[in-house]
Amino acid sequence: MRRLMNEGSLDPVITVTPIDTINQEDCGTWTQIGAHSATVSMARLLVPGKARGVYLKACGELKKKKLDDAQRDAQHAVDAYHEYPAAWVLLGQAYYDGNQLEQAHEACLQASRVDPGYVASYLCLAAVADRQKAWDEAQTQSNNALKLSPLKNAYACYYKAEAAYHEGSFVDAEKSGLDAAAADSGHQMPEIELLLARVYSAMKNTDAAAVRVRDYLRFAHQPADPAAVSAQLAQITASDDVKPGDTAAH
Repeated sequence: MRRLMNEGSLDPVITVTPIDTINQEDCGTWTQIGAHSATVSMARLLVPGKARGVYLKACGELKKKKLDDAQRDAQHAVDAYHEYPAAWVLLGQAYYDGNQLEQAHEACLQASRVDPGYVASYLCLAAVADRQKAWDEAQTQSNNALKLSPLKNAYACYYKAEAAYHEGSFVDAEKSGLDAAAADSGHQMPEIELLLARVYSAMKNTDAAAVRVRDYLRFAHQPADPAAVSAQLAQITASDDVKPGDTAAH
């Protein structure tokens, strides 16, 4: 909120600033980065109230994992205002969460078309490419996102690190992974720690790998597969205990 003066009057009036409406676009993950981006297009400022209201409804449904409802209402939001990049990304996110990757890609590609400066669309495209194991595309879209929003962009750094790891570029993967961890100061993405553990394990740095696995277990409220993670930690620790010249027990 900010105070403006009526023309020809000394009485201040309260008005809603653009930042208030942009903050409403934050629906977690990629739109969270978009809401805090340094650049805001006119298309995002001119979203009609009706479309924004439907968007907020879809956002609430997405958070409750009601994916069909979120897809329906996000579609209604873009039908109400076709130039609504956050709604296109929200639609893509609902499809992505439902593992409908082609539909997610198309929705987020449309977001990039209606607003090429909206960073969340490239994060969505990078995430889809990551899940599809299209590592070159994941790198490209991560770089596009980082060009627009280089600070505190944990998602872009994570997808970039993941792609580098799978391409065998472990030094680059470590750098991007550490950038992601630094950007994720609230530990909202504990999977960064598991990625760094895999990177360090590949680099034969078992001490660092074990630390990252333990950090994952510490940060993750609900580990995706606690038994598998514990087994990974045990494997890393066991390999660290093997000294040169040791022989297997008979």
